[in-house]
Amino acid sequence: MEGKSLIAAVAIVTGAILSFIIWQTGNILQTQSERFGFFKQHNQHLIITHGQHVFWLNEQNKISRKLDINQTFKLNKFGDYDFFNNGDILLYHRQARHDFFTGIAQLLRLRKQTQYQSSTHQMGEEGFYRCDTQTFQCAPFGTGLPKLSRSFRIAIDRFKDTVYLADTSAHQIYKINAQGMITGMSADNEFTFPNQISLINNQVFVADTNNHRIVKIDNADLTFGQPLFSFIATTNKRRWPHQFTFDGEHFWVNIADSNMAFGQIAKFDVNGRQVKTVHLPLSPDPFALTFWQQQVWLTDFETGRIERISMQDQSLGIFLLPEFIELEKTAQAQKTKGEEVSLYGAVLFGFVLIGGFIAAFKLENEQTKYTFKQLTKNATDLAIEQAQRDNSEPQPALSNAKTVWVTNRVVKYKKRIMLFLFAFSTLLFISVVGFAIALYQHNLATGALDHSLIPLLILSLFMFIMLKMMLTLTNRLNLAEIGVKGDQLIVKQGEKEDLLALNQVRYSPTYLITKQICMPIAHGQMKLFDSQEMSRYVFSQLKTQNKLVGFALFKHLWQQKEPLFTSQLIFISSVIVVGVALQFFI
Repeated sequence: MEGKSLIAAVAIVTGAILSFIIWQTGNILQTQSERFGFFKQHNQHLIITHGQHVFWLNEQNKISRKLDINQTFKLNKFGDYDFFNNGDILLYHRQARHDFFTGIAQLLRLRKQTQYQSSTHQMGEEGFYRCDTQTFQCAPFGTGLPKLSRSFRIAIDRFKDTVYLADTSAHQIYKINAQGMITGMSADNEFTFPNQISLINNQVFVADTNNHRIVKIDNADLTFGQPLFSFIATTNKRRWPHQFTFDGEHFWVNIADSNMAFGQIAKFDVNGRQVKTVHLPLSPDPFALTFWQQQVWLTDFETGRIERISMQDQSLGIFLLPEFIELEKTAQAQKTKGEEVSLYGAVLFGFVLIGGFIAAFKLENEQTKYTFKQLTKNATDLAIEQAQRDNSEPQPALSNAKTVWVTNRVVKYKKRIMLFLFAFSTLLFISVVGFAIALYQHNLATGALDHSLIPLLILSLFMFIMLKMMLTLTNRLNLAEIGVKGDQLIVKQGEKEDLLALNQVRYSPTYLITKQICMPIAHGQMKLFDSQEMSRYVFSQLKTQNKLVGFALFKHLWQQKEPLFTSQLIFISSVIVVGVALQFFI
């Protein structure tokens, strides 16, 4: 590929990358649009947040008060919040966005190593703040509390102003007194990704998401966090309980799918027996939920709205006040903008794809046509059909006693293949080591073998096994030989050798099959032997009636334990095993 073709290729690759960046930017804009968050209840009011806005609803479900945290307190609320007995709000201020490694860790649901504040933080610094909602004054709250960079939940016992904190990604739960000192802490490995923490009848309950249960825990300082009672909260289609509420008789649990989205609400009695699942006609992706005024209120992440459900499990429709309309318009505008940007990226990719086809046909016409033929029909079949149409006869050289050996492309390009495998293995090793160090440095892993590193180790082991298999196959294929002597086919595989008349050789688009040897000739669109020589000396003498497909081919490959075939079976089995194994750690 030279000149104009090279320039066109660079332009196409650049356009494809640019279109992906634009498309992904649009997706980020959509996810960053403000939505309704968690519910809280205080002094006969239901408190709802929408981004940085806080609304107090009275018993008539009218807004009695509202404030903007950014403008009022000059802070940026991150994550959950709650209220002390006197009405002060406890929130976590975090101005900085997630860094790259934090985002990767959140995507992979890796455990993080907890960092604690060494002393009381100063105003404006990251950390917890207790803010007076009357005087609008804020003060840093707590000493030695954990720093939070990802999901967490808090609940406050207003009789003693005791704060309960679930640090989700650190797998830890804390009990904090009114002065901000940690007085209790759950044992290591007791919880896995604990989410909502809530007080029900003066008892502390936790959604232990990755252990698939709702747990009532001991509240005493010395034994804090020990399970007193628990029940499994899963359905046939969902396994990850993360939000819940209690209506006096039943737990309503939001059970998510493996992507922590598009959950299903299930009801459980006080003994943990599932009663039923609740149909949500207006909320495809339920998020937070609470029990208020004899109704279950829930926010939906997909629609950005609030739906109410009656005690009889019937939808009461969308709850929408005039004050919410403007916020919804703003959020919808940002979501629409993100969708438009994503669409621009997709359209640009479409133009790049079309332009690529046009450039290919203009600049590399014959090669492009040949490639399309290869994609629609296998080269072996094409060669045989061509030979039948031309009524081709064996080449003169084949009529003599001389043996013609077909060029083995693996041998021809072995140095390049080995160089590629060496570069790939080196890059893999550097990536694994670098990523492990980065996880440690960013408090996403510890020096011990914990849940943070297990998924990485499983994937690394899988990649190294696949690399070793590729090396073994390369060395084996390097020893493969195909020769033609008159109308006889000679195949060699290491110490094995077989001789058979070409018109008796069974074949498939990827194999030549004799009595002792299944010789691979292609893998997908990759040709292992020179295509022109195979068409000239071998394919032209094969007989269509000897073609093997389906189970007949599988039977021959299985009986001879052909290495390329068995390696594919091992690969598929390994993918299944790795996928199942990762389910326990991600």
